[in-house]
Amino acid sequence: VAFQQVTLEQFDQAVQTAEEALDLARGSGDKRTEAMAMQLLGEVSRSCGQAEEALDAFLHARTLFQEACDVPGEATVLELVVDIHKNQNQDTKAQQSLDEQQRIYHQAGWTEKEAQALLSMAKVLIKNRGTIRAVEKAREAIALFR
Repeated sequence: VAFQQVTLEQFDQAVQTAEEALDLARGSGDKRTEAMAMQLLGEVSRSCGQAEEALDAFLHARTLFQEACDVPGEATVLELVVDIHKNQNQDTKAQQSLDEQQRIYHQAGWTEKEAQALLSMAKVLIKNRGTIRAVEKAREAIALFR
């Protein structure tokens, strides 16, 4: 419903709908459900052009996913955090989030995702003229597929 409201440019209602979903999730007592609702609030906020609110929601969702031991949820939220940092040209913060994301993928044994995170790091580094480090990250990504 919230995303349909965004499509209809009913931004205030969309945020309100997401907040209501979050209230219901909190009432369930389940951290994973609450994390998913918090992620929804972040996605709706981002769609409404509220990047800072979205970032706050995503970071809170990450904490909740960690508490719920939900590694895929945490990794997904980190992807959203990286996107916001990139869109705001906050490359240092994007790089830090990518480092965390790569670590999570490595620990989980998700080789393809880890390689994608390494390649994303290389792109951020190239943008900031960190060519040597970018090549290192790209080589690490390639090595994962050997």
